[in-house]
Amino acid sequence: MWIAVAVIAQTVTCLIALGVLWKDWHELSKRHRLLPSILLLSTLVLTVLSIALVIKGFRDTDRQEAVHKGEAQQFQLTLGTLLDRIGVLQKQVNTEPLMQQNKQLQQDLAETKKIVQATKDQVGKPVPKAKLEAMFAVTPEDLEKKKKETTAVQKPDGSIEFTVVVSNTSVTRAGKDSIYLRLCKGCTFLAEPERFRKITGADDFDREMTLEGVDAGISVSIPLKVTAPPIFRKFEVDVTSRCENCEFRPKDSLFVNF
Repeated sequence: MWIAVAVIAQTVTCLIALGVLWKDWHELSKRHRLLPSILLLSTLVLTVLSIALVIKGFRDTDRQEAVHKGEAQQFQLTLGTLLDRIGVLQKQVNTEPLMQQNKQLQQDLAETKKIVQATKDQVGKPVPKAKLEAMFAVTPEDLEKKKKETTAVQKPDGSIEFTVVVSNTSVTRAGKDSIYLRLCKGCTFLAEPERFRKITGADDFDREMTLEGVDAGISVSIPLKVTAPPIFRKFEVDVTSRCENCEFRPKDSLFVNF
């Protein structure tokens, strides 16, 4: 289409030039007899050359566009092939880590579901209370027996040594708590119990200890060194344990034979 427009334009230009030459033909002949003929021939030759050059230029342009188009298509094809290969390689590289990550996520999800279900099961249930209980125990097996009576040896100086154990027998941590010791009225402390204090205004056979807490299943050992009235071969030790989240229990009455 553009070639035809260019050829028509060159032809119109030539016709205009020929018209002007024909108009001035006689004037030009007066100047020189061959001048009009030379101008006519030159105009025709230049017009033909111009048309030939225009056609050649458009053909060269079309040929270059075809070459460029072919090169672009080849480049796109090559690029697409490389992208496909890169995608395959990335998939091969990422598949194993993604599988491991998915497996870990599935495990985490399962654990989370268990926790949520356990939380739902506990909703509405009363919070279990802690339980502190005094006893005599030497081995872990003794804790299950919850012995309230023991036998001690009275030394020549009259002292009697034994150990009282206060154990958290529940599955709940006991909060801030206190332990009260009361010996028999005729008994005295020969050594101050470790971590205990004498209560201001209380009898000499009373002692108190405070704790920040006792974990479930943990026991507190209280070594004691006392004297007892010789007239009796048995005396009583009362232990009262209290904590902020403990169930209410009466005092534990322990008996020592000697």
